[in-house]
Amino acid sequence: AAEAAAKLVAGANNTAEAAGRQLGSFDAFTKGKPFIQGEEAVFAGIITAIAFFVCLFLPKLTKKVPSALVAIVVATAFEWLVARMAFGSHTPLVGDIAELHGSLPNIAWLESDYSMPPLNFETFREVLPLSITMAAVGLLESLMTLNLIDEITDTKGNTMRECIGQGVANMICGVLGGMGGCAMIGQSMINVNSGARQRVSSATAGICLLLIVMAFYQGINCIPVSGLVGVMFNVVFHTFEWRSLKLMLLAALPLSMREKFFSEARSRQKIRRADALVILVVTLVTLFTDLATAVAVGMVLACFMFAFDSATQVTVDTRLTVDAATGKTVKYYDVHGILFFGSCTHFLSLFDEKNDPEDVRLVFDAGYIVDYSAIEALNKLGERYGAYAK
Repeated sequence: AAEAAAKLVAGANNTAEAAGRQLGSFDAFTKGKPFIQGEEAVFAGIITAIAFFVCLFLPKLTKKVPSALVAIVVATAFEWLVARMAFGSHTPLVGDIAELHGSLPNIAWLESDYSMPPLNFETFREVLPLSITMAAVGLLESLMTLNLIDEITDTKGNTMRECIGQGVANMICGVLGGMGGCAMIGQSMINVNSGARQRVSSATAGICLLLIVMAFYQGINCIPVSGLVGVMFNVVFHTFEWRSLKLMLLAALPLSMREKFFSEARSRQKIRRADALVILVVTLVTLFTDLATAVAVGMVLACFMFAFDSATQVTVDTRLTVDAATGKTVKYYDVHGILFFGSCTHFLSLFDEKNDPEDVRLVFDAGYIVDYSAIEALNKLGERYGAYAK
């Protein structure tokens, strides 16, 4: 029931888009849409705060009832009993944005109201880029949700099952004319925080949502949007990794300032500046584009940072021994690190071909040869020693 209540937020957002509302990260500031003002804005803020604090503090008193559901009930009661009846004011309702109607879906291909595009290559070419983006975003969000829930519940989910199940469900949804979807962190967090631990909870939430939409949709239309906003604020509050802000601040400050404003132990509890940069870039790209693009940019940037760091982390330890059989001096180079295209130049600079003895041996017990460039670097090293008859 708690997850079903939370899914109303997503449903309201989806139907709001169909009604022409702007849902981009900055559309509220750039599309010229007027903000609510005056008494309406005051009551909207109060309802949002009430819903947020109910979700925040009710679990500390009892977990027998879902805090999100209670928050929506209290917010709705405040809207109709206080804002409307006592003060003669109002705030936007779900029905004001996009009114829900209880009806079962039909197969879109058989509906005369739909003007379906022809099944040809041109149609496929038009929908392919958007389809890839939607599939990538859906899979990423589902897998991130699965990872978060696994950490909270101390379980291990099956990523392949989640991906296949989501794909099949979206295909059926598309045939029926619906919008594709994915696992959502907000609803999942509300569900788990309400005590859910098994998959039957998600099925129950879906059935409850279907019953609400089919039989009690008039009640959904009376819920204030501000109450749903307060519920989602609570989800964001519990989902956001607040500790990352401190880590990024410590990473941005120089050592002298960290030691001045923080204790010695705290000043060294930081992440690499490269990691902080990746977090910042992914966050900004997500705001201005979409999650799939942000993850792709973050992966490229992280790979570049990893290659740059690995290129300078190849080291060698040298030791001289005497071969018992020949009596000649042997020099060993113990290689540590990853030898690949980015570290080949640094690797070759670690050897002294001119002054080394005739017998030189490389030991890769703690080293790794990754690609063809690494093999070429070893061949080049052999040629250098060969030039000195070693």
